[in-house]
Amino acid sequence: DRFIFDVDKYFEKLTALKQAYKGKIEVLIGVEEGLRNEPGLPDQVKSFYDEMNSKYPFDFVIGSSHILRYYDPYYEDYWSGKPAPGKDLGAPDYAKNKERLSLEDGLREYFESILFNSKNYDNYDIYGHLDYIVRYAPGLSKEEKNYSPMDFKNIIDEILKGIIAKGKGIEINTSGIKYGLGYTHPKEWIVKRYHELGGEIITVGSDAHQKEHIAYGFDTAASVLENSGFKYYCIFRNRKPEFIKL
Repeated sequence: DRFIFDVDKYFEKLTALKQAYKGKIEVLIGVEEGLRNEPGLPDQVKSFYDEMNSKYPFDFVIGSSHILRYYDPYYEDYWSGKPAPGKDLGAPDYAKNKERLSLEDGLREYFESILFNSKNYDNYDIYGHLDYIVRYAPGLSKEEKNYSPMDFKNIIDEILKGIIAKGKGIEINTSGIKYGLGYTHPKEWIVKRYHELGGEIITVGSDAHQKEHIAYGFDTAASVLENSGFKYYCIFRNRKPEFIKL
């Protein structure tokens, strides 16, 4: 529950900011909703978010995957492959009996979770940071985290085709630049592939946890968009995408 914020207070604060900056800055209200694929959780999570999204007039809803087997890959516990305390869900078959999961194992499991979540849930506008798992991956160097999306082409294609078929979009998240990886989430290859497959809805976010990082790396995001064939990016108002020329 520590990651569930007080939505009433959130709207109260942002509504006040809308009024305070009216005519100067447009304040839109969004939310990121973490989706889950562990046994028994998908239906609970879906019901929780469906109720919240019907109650509150968000402009923008990001669906995202953070947790795998009850662990966030930010923590070493995930990479150990051991079941979480009190749970019986260990590493997938291709990673069993390893002292530590490889980055390839983690990426594969992460993409599998996105594939499940993006198919199972509809009440989102874009899917966020499609290769988030490499942002942290404790103990690995920048060079070791520089994976090749081509190694996961089949499942990435399946994810992107499903998102496009639902009329949803993806995000270019610039936090990878902030964290020193040298690339956005997802990598440019995935953004380009999304465009090749017919994807049109794409947003840009900095994932700023501090005010000084708001819009950090947006120049890089613009280059990724242009290199990938996009002429527009999107913002959302009232859950509807609006296309803005680069």
